[in-house]
Amino acid sequence: MQGTDSKFVARIPSATKLGPLAFDEVGRNIYVADVAAGAIYQYSMATKSQKVLVSNLSTPTALSFYSESSRLYIADPGRRAIFTVDTRSHKPIMTEFLSRPLKSPYGMALILSDRMAVADYGASSILVFSSKGALLFRFPPKD
Repeated sequence: MQGTDSKFVARIPSATKLGPLAFDEVGRNIYVADVAAGAIYQYSMATKSQKVLVSNLSTPTALSFYSESSRLYIADPGRRAIFTVDTRSHKPIMTEFLSRPLKSPYGMALILSDRMAVADYGASSILVFSSKGALLFRFPPKD
């Protein structure tokens, strides 16, 4: 995706309410959440094809893609968790990465290669976790 021209990339006819997305530059895939249906779609820019990567989420509100491990991270406030999916798998399985102490994770970002920051709307806090899911710190600090 180079240049400055705007281009129509894809339409996902089965989607109801598209929301956050993440991009895999190496694999040339776009991941987009359907916040109404609780699903994540994978769109291949190389083959111009799409598929449901995972479903059974409540309302996915944020996606982050980590290229070194080809893992997609999904924030789901309805299930009070961050999930991860190995996008290289032929049958992708969503596994829980973080749940406690999350109340309502609405946003997240991968920091460096070993940390994740999560905006927890329900706790009015930013929490930073290690790559193993250990809470490193929170802002503002808990009293």
